[in-house]
Amino acid sequence: MATTIIFSLLFVLNVVAFFVFVADKHREQNEKERISASSLTALSICGGAYGAAMAMLLFKAANEIKKFKVLVPIALLLWLVLVVMLKCFM
Repeated sequence: MATTIIFSLLFVLNVVAFFVFVADKHREQNEKERISASSLTALSICGGAYGAAMAMLLFKAANEIKKFKVLVPIALLLWLVLVVMLKCFM
């Protein structure tokens, strides 16, 4: 039961992260005010790393910022390890 809730929350976080990164890319292209890098980083670290990585790969969102090229894959790896551990031990 608890794992279902955790996985559901992670799914929602990743969908939100994906669309926030895509929205930031859209704002960049239209020369509007961008979403702050700290907000994008926090969203990735808090569980949206997979969605952020997919947006970065598919739409080249936030690819020019070196911090994202390092932090998003690290966060993704840590979340994958955590999910595998949760799945194995619960």
